[in-house]
Amino acid sequence: MKNLFIAIIALVFSPILSAQEDYSPYHEKIEFEKEPKNENLTESDTSSYGIHLIDRTVVDMYYDQERKGGLMEYRTYHKKIKLTTNRSIKQNNKVYFNLNNAVDLVEAKARVIKSDNSIINLNPDDIKEAENFEEYGRFKYFAFEGIELGADIEYIYTIKRNPDYNGNRFLLQGEAERNNVEFILIAPSNLYFDFVSLNGFPEVIRDTNDTTVNFYSAQVDKMSRLESEDYSSYTTSRQGVMYKLDYNGASGSKNLVSYTQAAQNIHVNMHYNVSSADLKSLSSLSKKLKISKMDTEDKLRHMEKFIKSNLNSVDQSGEDLESISKILENKNCNNSGLMKVYVNWIENEGIEYELCLGTERDEFPFEKDFEIYNCLGDYFFYFPEIDKYMVPDYWGYRLGYLPPSYTENYALFMKEVTLGDFTTYMSRVKWVKPSSKDITYTNLDMNVDLGDSFDKTEVSFVKTAAGHEAAIFQASYESLSQEQLKNLEPVFLAFFNDEEKVITQSFENTNPLDVFQKPFVINATLDYPNLVQKAGPKYLVSVGKIIGPQSELYQEKKRELDIELDYNHGYLRDIDVQIPEGYRITNLKDLVFDKSVEIDGEKKMIFTSNYKLEGNTLKISVNEYYDALHLPKSRYDEFKSVINAAADFNKVVLVFEKG
Repeated sequence: MKNLFIAIIALVFSPILSAQEDYSPYHEKIEFEKEPKNENLTESDTSSYGIHLIDRTVVDMYYDQERKGGLMEYRTYHKKIKLTTNRSIKQNNKVYFNLNNAVDLVEAKARVIKSDNSIINLNPDDIKEAENFEEYGRFKYFAFEGIELGADIEYIYTIKRNPDYNGNRFLLQGEAERNNVEFILIAPSNLYFDFVSLNGFPEVIRDTNDTTVNFYSAQVDKMSRLESEDYSSYTTSRQGVMYKLDYNGASGSKNLVSYTQAAQNIHVNMHYNVSSADLKSLSSLSKKLKISKMDTEDKLRHMEKFIKSNLNSVDQSGEDLESISKILENKNCNNSGLMKVYVNWIENEGIEYELCLGTERDEFPFEKDFEIYNCLGDYFFYFPEIDKYMVPDYWGYRLGYLPPSYTENYALFMKEVTLGDFTTYMSRVKWVKPSSKDITYTNLDMNVDLGDSFDKTEVSFVKTAAGHEAAIFQASYESLSQEQLKNLEPVFLAFFNDEEKVITQSFENTNPLDVFQKPFVINATLDYPNLVQKAGPKYLVSVGKIIGPQSELYQEKKRELDIELDYNHGYLRDIDVQIPEGYRITNLKDLVFDKSVEIDGEKKMIFTSNYKLEGNTLKISVNEYYDALHLPKSRYDEFKSVINAAADFNKVVLVFEKG
């Protein structure tokens, strides 16, 4: 998809591509200081990742005569970092060069400036390959030698690559303090760019005195560090900048990057080279699956199950991987071919649909006003007739709801329209609401049998999970081996240590067709050997642990980021404890919790627990839910009280005495 956008945008200004007179690559002007002095700074915070003394990013676009005047880009990074702690040494002992989408590594040099001002220069021959580094693709790296506390490391590297003029983002703030932060974008004099600064980064300014190129820059003398915090959106809170090409002064073309144009391009792509034979093969498949008489929802569920159970998507190119007939024959496709199967099969069945493109909000919130193609990364479908969504390439999800990160976010919705003889997608940006707490829940109905005199520690329960907390299990259950199912027992059964023994277990609603239709149900009886401890004449029962491990927040530093949850969800737990004859519980009040967060007068986050005695049965009820995804950092203490109430309940130990 991205390549299609690039090709079409290239057509907009390719007729005017020409040589730049006296073009001089900017990276050739970036040099190490000839007689550097080690910066004698101190940093007492042992969590520091060091201090960036120089942090410069340069994007230099130019017309490349070796590529027939095509637009290319040099991207240069210049960093100088003070190593203040052992952690900063570990973090910076290697410098990785990201070569994904790179044509060439043009230059790379690095050095160590020790505390006594002696210098260790790294040899370019020391650059090593790091194929598929942590599954992120192609990288090269320098490994520093001779680094020590107090040393400065400095490096400059430049890569040549295809330009990201249809939209890009640089995040320039991180966990280390940064000084002399500079962002520069240089473009030929006929190409004008738009910018958006993020989270307090200064406005990017064009230097109007330079008429040979369009020179844009922004600088920060000192940028504070930003550390990740639990229950936050760290990536989207960092300072940085977005940009895109907006105007070609030579051709007069404006608004070169738009969602309207993207939608039209995508429609062409979805129907490119789709033949009558392809549509016939889809009709034959429908007949084989006997879906013609099903209602729309059942039809879609069976179509989705077939595709996700039978087609293998690979990251390769090739005609057979994009031909619908060949895909159905060989069961192999690439992402483009996969989408063509979905779209054309849905159309062939006469189902009304909207094809959507969005982003994961915790990584790149959708930009509804600043239209860039970075926001068009994740496909999904919306079906108006049944008001449900489908994610085509997310194997763990099925028709119904979207992965949480796609929601609480905008997305581009594209609907097919015909105007005369012309058929295309008409697009609009819409808000995608998150699912409510009633959709995603995990409920427990438990019975604790302690025997006649604490000689048993059996817990029988029914665990009912639905929504996002059940989808992956239901989608994958039938494909798992017995060994894999065994390994998942701690997740399924809420173990609180490694010593539980499964006495009986059974599972219900384990078909992919049950996802978002029926809850995933587990019936089990476990022996918890460490549930009871004897302390003299008393017995101590760790009843809180049987609900499973709980998160807890004990952050001592001032909260810096707003609170964000992945999805709305809830938990109901009913626990019956059978009290052995002749015993009583002396600390029942420890079971009582009542913490909540109100928004506009309504309780949106709560943890409450209480109890009652019915004969020899102690009945404990626990209600916990989160029905809001965001809170300002000013309300962190309230949020923390709810989270920690669950963790504190988890620590409750009931004391049994004779009486």
